[in-house]
Amino acid sequence: MRKRSLRHAFSRFAGRAGVLAHVLTLILLLGAGWGARPLAAATVDTLYHNGRIYTLTESMDAAKDPRKAKTVEVVAVRDGRIIFAGSAAQARQQGLFADAAGIVDLHGKTMLPGLVDGHGHFPLQGGYDLFQVNLNSFPLGEMRSIEDYKKALARRCQSAGKGAWVLGWGYDDTLVTEMRHPTRADLDAACPHNPVFVRHVSGHMAVVNSAALAKAAKNELNTVGVDAQSGKLTEPRAMQVVSRHFPPAGPQAAQRGLARANEVYAAAGVTTADCSNIRMLTELPKMQNGILRGNLDLRVVLHPLGYYPTTLASGKTVDSAGWINRAALGWDSGTLSLAGAETAAMTGNNIPFADGRRAVANGSDITRLAMPAYAADKDRNGAPVAVSRGAVTPPAGLAADNRLFLGAWKFTFDGSPQGYTAWMKQPGFYRWGAYTAADSFNKAGFFNGAVGTDNMSPAALETLIALYHGNGQSTQTHTNGSAAAEHWVTALEKAVVRHPQVKDTRDTSIHAQTMELQHIQRLTGNYQDLPGTGPMYTELTGAFTDGKLSPASVGARDITQLSRLMRDQHFFNSYFVTHTYFWGDRHNQIFFGPGRARNMSPVGWSVAYNQPFSFHNDTYITPIAPLRSLQSAVTRTSAHSAIYEGGTLLSGQGHDLKAKALFPPRDPQETGDRTTFAFWNYDHRINALQALHAVTGMPAWQNKLSDRIGSIAPGRLADFTILAEDPLAVAVADPQRLADMRVMATIVGDRPVYGFVPGSEALADAPRASYAQPTEAVVAVVTGTSPMTPAEGQNSIREKTLGAYAFTADVRDGDLAVFQMRFLGNGGPARDMTLLDGGSGIAGTRPLHYSSEAVMADGNWWIASLDAPMLPLRPDDALTMDKMHIAFFVLRDNGPRDRDAQKGGLAGQAVLLTDGPRPGNSGTTR
Repeated sequence: MRKRSLRHAFSRFAGRAGVLAHVLTLILLLGAGWGARPLAAATVDTLYHNGRIYTLTESMDAAKDPRKAKTVEVVAVRDGRIIFAGSAAQARQQGLFADAAGIVDLHGKTMLPGLVDGHGHFPLQGGYDLFQVNLNSFPLGEMRSIEDYKKALARRCQSAGKGAWVLGWGYDDTLVTEMRHPTRADLDAACPHNPVFVRHVSGHMAVVNSAALAKAAKNELNTVGVDAQSGKLTEPRAMQVVSRHFPPAGPQAAQRGLARANEVYAAAGVTTADCSNIRMLTELPKMQNGILRGNLDLRVVLHPLGYYPTTLASGKTVDSAGWINRAALGWDSGTLSLAGAETAAMTGNNIPFADGRRAVANGSDITRLAMPAYAADKDRNGAPVAVSRGAVTPPAGLAADNRLFLGAWKFTFDGSPQGYTAWMKQPGFYRWGAYTAADSFNKAGFFNGAVGTDNMSPAALETLIALYHGNGQSTQTHTNGSAAAEHWVTALEKAVVRHPQVKDTRDTSIHAQTMELQHIQRLTGNYQDLPGTGPMYTELTGAFTDGKLSPASVGARDITQLSRLMRDQHFFNSYFVTHTYFWGDRHNQIFFGPGRARNMSPVGWSVAYNQPFSFHNDTYITPIAPLRSLQSAVTRTSAHSAIYEGGTLLSGQGHDLKAKALFPPRDPQETGDRTTFAFWNYDHRINALQALHAVTGMPAWQNKLSDRIGSIAPGRLADFTILAEDPLAVAVADPQRLADMRVMATIVGDRPVYGFVPGSEALADAPRASYAQPTEAVVAVVTGTSPMTPAEGQNSIREKTLGAYAFTADVRDGDLAVFQMRFLGNGGPARDMTLLDGGSGIAGTRPLHYSSEAVMADGNWWIASLDAPMLPLRPDDALTMDKMHIAFFVLRDNGPRDRDAQKGGLAGQAVLLTDGPRPGNSGTTR
């Protein structure tokens, strides 16, 4: 006879409160967890053992041989820091096993230092996931045509209501059948009654409809050269004439976006996120409040904007961010004269707050930093001046340390190759199509007069690099194109000569997509290896002007002095290496051509010259996925898509730094010119151990944090990523699977923030306030949780329980609030899951009602995939084995399921049960 389901059992006893209360008593006994010991008596909080533990403490030179990877058998942690990393025999000899309050048996799985993002825009991904329309094409999304865009936007406009802003992101003109951008007319047809703004997948351009364009003043549109007919806006100065009219996101929406981003990054194994291009006075308080409210579990490196051009109605361009950020971080008010150079400041031709000798240093812990606040005002002549606006202080009760760090100052120099705004040396882009020189940041003229793309001039870059470098502060500069890289290297050469006393700034090129071999030779001080002029080396500036060594051009005494000064800085490249995967075929056939595409993201040259490097995903541009970076660095092959078959190798061959291969510099079918050009022929693939360093220890070192994160060693913070497989073994057996390795658990400061450690009894984590709330006004902060365990002898109940918790939450009187629990799928349908509220009384003992429409009503619940949290699953939809899902549930303060209504707030219990098998918590499913 078939065993009765748990759902049947609970429905049968729904009206028998006494019987079910007895069952609940058995299920929901409060406890500290199976096998736990009193912490007070322990000298070790947690001991990790019985797995493959890579410390990543070997040198980058040793990492050239994966067999030299350093491992340990045991890691012991106390107070969030590693106190031991060594052999099991040593650990037993020191009594660490006996003294451990908790022991994690890795069951043969692999533990690494927590993964660190080399560059990104945390937490923007969270807001995009929750509040915008995803217009990405495969492999990032589902869009195949302009018509797909129009349908998706029309649905959102209809649900948003007339007049509401509708934002979309991720459209790609080269991955839809029409092979073009959407136009103003397309968006008008989809949404005639809503302002619409859709951002390109590169992040460097957007298209708007008529209603959105009408928000901008005509003089603004004329100043930045917007093409009103197409509705296309190129680069920040043009996009901001519309985006500045977006309705401000409320603090609750900002916190929900932060919570979602925190979840996504943790699911990818990231323990330290990267937040670039920010205004400190808004972003730091958001992070601080996120920590206090439980929305931010990760560590974050914050990179303040060092300069941000804003076009005034008068047509004048001023810096609207850099000086305010400097003031907030303790720079003094001395000014630096630009001596007639391009105005890059808020006060005439002077840069305010130019004395950084007492400023907060890069790498500092700024978790509880208070900041002086300044804003722009006008003097009697109408010139903007700095005015003190008081101070911004951390929220009361914030006691955390080592959660938020100050990173390098960020500049955006050129644009994107996909938008034809990367500043490329001649011959420019491989295939122009409908573009002309007027569209492109190309050598035909600085931005070719397209002022909407004018991020900063080379003169401004040199001035600002010198300002920060001279104060011993690190910078990171967005340089996608080869000409941009040329001027960046030149700016560094001039800065080190101007300030010879400054060392070890670790200034970084972000993306470094088309950096040339000679750039890396100069960055590492290897001027003796510069091969001279040739067709690959054109438009040379700085100490290599016109292809000749010219130290005097940058003020150096001789090349020996310049070599030493450059070498002492440890200049750094952070590669967007997954461009080979997501855009490899298009770079090969459209943007770069086969010669440049084979040498894009030239990691191999960095290895050859011992230049430090890291990897990044530039999230939100592509999903946060360090394991995808790992795979791309090892294989350098392109992705399959609806347009391209994929599998193309984006690399040269061999390791001869002088080897060359002939390719056409421009598309012969477009130009009719079949002349070939000599490009370097070098293999830029690296091994998996080197690639692991680029997503752990090297980005930590890049941000001057390697004494705290990025490796497993005594004294480091206890941040770990546990994988279901050994990446070095997978790299040998099937490197194309590296990105598919499952992140089993992500641990920050010895606290799991995602997933379940091997052998875990609980396979559903504690409830937390959801990022899906019924209204903006809801405040739902989970203030405490306690795990609950079945009584001894209740093995059948134990086997069906994925997770059981009691919790309290700060919910306003009478409000509905949504909570969520993450859990692993078990291969069965959603209907085999039951979410039980463990409250007292008859009403509280009924299972919650499954609502596949996500109806916000007391007692409803639903399931969604972690990948698509806003799309509820139907009862018959399968829950993929070992893939993370989310259970959302709705409770009302002072409602029948509030166990402590009289005390204020909300207190509840949540028990997730399954009729099917328990998840395996193993394998490769992510």
